[in-house]
Amino acid sequence: MRRREFITPVRAIIAAALIALTGHCLDARAAPGAEAFYEGKTITILVGSSPGGGYDGEARTVARHLGRHIPGAPTVIVQNMPGARGLAAANYLYNLARRDGTVMGILEREHLIDAYLIPDGVRYDERNFSWIGSIGSEQGIAFAWHTAPQKTLEDVRTAELIVGGYSNSAVLPLVYNNTMGTKFRLIKGYTGSETVLLAVEKGEVQGIGNYSLSNILAKHSEWIKDRKINILFQTGEKRDAALPDVPPASDFALNEEKRQILHLWLAPNAVARPLALPPAVPPDRLAAIRQAFAELFQDPRFLADARNAGMSIDPQDGGYIEKLVHDLRALPPSTIEAAKAAAGD
Repeated sequence: MRRREFITPVRAIIAAALIALTGHCLDARAAPGAEAFYEGKTITILVGSSPGGGYDGEARTVARHLGRHIPGAPTVIVQNMPGARGLAAANYLYNLARRDGTVMGILEREHLIDAYLIPDGVRYDERNFSWIGSIGSEQGIAFAWHTAPQKTLEDVRTAELIVGGYSNSAVLPLVYNNTMGTKFRLIKGYTGSETVLLAVEKGEVQGIGNYSLSNILAKHSEWIKDRKINILFQTGEKRDAALPDVPPASDFALNEEKRQILHLWLAPNAVARPLALPPAVPPDRLAAIRQAFAELFQDPRFLADARNAGMSIDPQDGGYIEKLVHDLRALPPSTIEAAKAAAGD
């Protein structure tokens, strides 16, 4: 009897979404145009932060394996383009990058909401990116270094905690102050999350308002084990299994309106580090890239590499991200205006 082939739930979800979006079969190898185009080509993944951080690490892990799954087996490389909390890369991808399927980006998750919450410097509409997918969701944490007198969030409500910020960690502390009654004092100007951590270790700042839990567990697990940090709260809707005793940020919201503001700001964590192509990429090439991305989660070499890097594997397809950005844009204007005001200037 012929053995039946079963499709995993992840691939089934991705396949259904892609068919609905493109009207084509998900198997991009049925489109010879894509294979002929990609043969001998180089695909560049733009990263809007400096080397060494979580976005950079995830992009390089994807780059090592994605090309094997794209028709024509192109070479995939990473290019760092730090600046303006990742907006330099996002704006370039949207407005200037080639729209032929040879340039993609791993965007900062807050770029899903920046256009209407922190619009200064934004030159894109997130609804028009050609979304590929994301490898996992991302729980964030706020923590104070062990030498800081503040040990709990209640302490930060009564005494100022100096935190370093880059990208969303340079915005969220202000939102926390508005919605949770904290007294975070923000120091900006860092070029990446890893430079903030160095500043914490050197005593330049006392902590950080948002940092990837998966990165902490992968790169600095001894900080938790040896109590080098006091974790104040985590940013997910539910407590992560690794931190069962650490409360979520929503538990500290001053009222229900403030809780909704927190939800809007933290919703992009569901897609962690989303990958996208520019708008208007030819459909067969978008299908090829989405198919290749889906196949990564059936690739033992990629999965082993990702787990060794401490990456959280909880994939979402491009259709999920498209729906998310449209749903968030559709929230009541009063909620969006209140969320915008929560970040101050």
